[in-house]
Amino acid sequence: MAYVYRHIRSDKNEVFYIGIGSDAKHKRALDIHHRSKHWTGIYNKTIIEYEILFDNLTWNDACNKEIELIAFYGREDLGNGSLVNLTDGGEGTLGFQANDEYRKKMSKSLMGRPIKEETKVKLSAILTGRKLSDEHRKKISLYQKGKAITEETREKMKLGQQKRHSKNKVA
Repeated sequence: MAYVYRHIRSDKNEVFYIGIGSDAKHKRALDIHHRSKHWTGIYNKTIIEYEILFDNLTWNDACNKEIELIAFYGREDLGNGSLVNLTDGGEGTLGFQANDEYRKKMSKSLMGRPIKEETKVKLSAILTGRKLSDEHRKKISLYQKGKAITEETREKMKLGQQKRHSKNKVA
C-alpha cells in the first residue's frame, strides 16, 4: 500500500513539498536524504513538519493524488506555486525541467564513454531521413557561429561528406 504526504515549513507555515511512499512506517516522509538542494536548503533553515494526507492507497492512486496535489499547490521552479518538487509527480520524472547545471553535469558524465556498435546503428536508423525545421536549423547555425573548427574535425567532416556522396551515386 502507498501513501501521499506533504512537508510544511514552520517559518512560513507553508506547504513546500508533496511526495509519495510505500513503506509501512512512513520512512520516506521522514527521510532527509536523497532530496533536492532546494529542499535541503529549506530543511537547514527551518523546522519541517510532515503530514500524511492519504494512506492505504494503491500505488497508482497515490501517483494520481500526488500529481493532483502538485498541480494544486504549484511548483516554484515553474513560477506557479510554493513547491520545490522538480516534477509534476507520479512515477518517473514527468514534467522534470532540467536546468543548465544539470545538463552540463549529465553531459560531462557521458563524455568519453564508448558507444556500442548496436546503439550507433539504432541511432542512425532513427535519424536517417529526419528533416529539421527552419527554426531548428537557425538555432544550430547561431550556436555554431564563431566556433573554431580544428583541422582534424575538418578532415572528419570531409570524409563523412565523401562517404555520403559515394552512397548516393547511382550506377
